[in-house]
Amino acid sequence: MPPTDPVSEGESPRSYWAIGVALLLVAMFAAAGWFLSRPNVTAEPGQGVAVRIVSMAPSVTEWLFELGAGPRVVGVSEFTEFPPQTSGLPRLGGHLDPNVEQLAALRPDLILTMGSLPRVSENAEQLGIEVVEVPMDTLPQVLDGIERIGRAVGLESEAVEARQELERELAVLAAQVELGRRPTVLLVVGRNPGTLSGLYAAGPRAYLSEVLEVAGGHNALQGEEALWPAVSAERLVRTAPEVIVEFLPRTSMTDAERRAHLEVWRRDMPTLPAVRRGALFVLDHPGGLIPGTRILEVTAALAALVRESKRLENY
Repeated sequence: MPPTDPVSEGESPRSYWAIGVALLLVAMFAAAGWFLSRPNVTAEPGQGVAVRIVSMAPSVTEWLFELGAGPRVVGVSEFTEFPPQTSGLPRLGGHLDPNVEQLAALRPDLILTMGSLPRVSENAEQLGIEVVEVPMDTLPQVLDGIERIGRAVGLESEAVEARQELERELAVLAAQVELGRRPTVLLVVGRNPGTLSGLYAAGPRAYLSEVLEVAGGHNALQGEEALWPAVSAERLVRTAPEVIVEFLPRTSMTDAERRAHLEVWRRDMPTLPAVRRGALFVLDHPGGLIPGTRILEVTAALAALVRESKRLENY
C-alpha cells in the first residue's frame, strides 16, 4: 500500500509490499525519564494546545504548515521535502524505521501519524504523549483528516476553511472534464526496475483513484477491494487498460528517461490497448503519492494526461 503514508509517503511503495508487514520498532524510548517528568504544556489559543509537534507523515506535515502550525513543528519524517520551511528540521526516520530515541530527545507533546505505529503509540500513551492518527487512504479521509489535524493543534476554523477550499477547487476541476466516455486508466504506484514484476496499482477505493475520477478518467481495476493491489501480468491482460500512468514522485526525469523507463511495457506487454495506442505516461510530480496540500496540482496533472490520451488514435 502507499499511503499508509503512499504508502509511508515518500518511501518506495515496493519497500512495504516486498516486506509485507511493517517492521517492529526494536528500540525503546531512551529518554523516557524526561517524558515521565514532563510538565503539562499549555499554550494559546487554549489549554493543552500542543507547542512541540512531531509529524511522522509528509502529508500531515504539509497540512500542518498550511493551517499555520508550522512554527510548532519540531521534527518530521525522513522523506519530508515540502514545504521548504521543513528543510532544517530533524528527520526522524520513516514509517518502517522511526528513530524513537531522537524523537524522544525532541520532547514533543503531540505526535501525528498517518498510519498506525503501534510501538510508538503504546509507549507514548504510557508516557503521557498524545498520538493522533490521521488516515488518508481515501479522498473522504483526506478531507476529514484536514479537520482532524486542525482539531489536534487548535486550529479548527482554519482547517474547516482549508477543507472547504479544497472541495471547491476539486469541484472546479471536475466541471472542466470533457463530456463523453472516460478512458480506463491503470495507476501504477510501484514496480521493480526494468521489469513489470512487483507491480502495484491504486485500487478504486484509494484516494488516487478518486482523484482520477475528478480528472476525467476511470480506474481500470473495477471490482478490486484492496486499496493498493498487486497486479500480475495475467491480470494486466484481463484488465486491458486504455491508459497507463506511472507515479515516480521522487524522480526528475527527462523526456528521454521517461521513454526509456516506459520501454518495458512495449517489450513485455505490446498487445495492451494502452501500449498499442502509445498512452503510456510518467507522472513525476513530487507530491504525486502524498495526499497533502499539492493534491490539486496532482489532479490537474492527471487531467492533462487523460486529455492527451483521448487525442491519441483508437480511442
